[in-house]
Amino acid sequence: MKNTIKTLLVVGTAGLALVACGPGENGAGAVGTTMAPATTSASVTKVTPPVRTIVETRTETVVVPAKEQADTRLGYGKLKLGMTRQEAEATGLLGQLDQEQDGCRLYRLAENPAFGPSVAIAEKSGVVKIRLPAGTKTSKGIGTGSSVADLKQAYPNAMPYRIGYRAEIEGGVTVDLKVFDTGVVQGIGLASANPGDCQVGAYL
Repeated sequence: MKNTIKTLLVVGTAGLALVACGPGENGAGAVGTTMAPATTSASVTKVTPPVRTIVETRTETVVVPAKEQADTRLGYGKLKLGMTRQEAEATGLLGQLDQEQDGCRLYRLAENPAFGPSVAIAEKSGVVKIRLPAGTKTSKGIGTGSSVADLKQAYPNAMPYRIGYRAEIEGGVTVDLKVFDTGVVQGIGLASANPGDCQVGAYL
């Protein structure tokens, strides 16, 4: 009996050993156990950088040329009563110097020299008389060939003057209308209120 018990104990102990060793790395016929690597799930968030708006401000200085003031003085085209000789020459309307007497210069018009002396310029007063060429009309519509009746209707204040009529039109400026004995206007002149030292120009 005692021997039997020992054998059983040995066998039981060996069985326990076998169980303890079980399938291992080096055991014959052992079944290997594969450990799967740990899987980590990471969430990636894409960050879009903000849009930057750059405003560039540029300051420029623009020089606007001064608007040329209209010359409202009475005259013929660009040639105005009261202009200095230099201003009158700059218009390009003055032709040749026809006569110079006692501080007064008489010029022909460049566009119609055959018309004779047409512009009187005083040394101190500037342009004092302009004789308008044939075909020109006043702002009232009076021109060469207009009747005396039309003249008086256009210029109710016209008064007999030398060989025609004279009417004051603006700021002392007068319009001289030569009629002679034909009954119609034969010549027209604009005269400054201040002829100054250019009396000979009054006869244009």
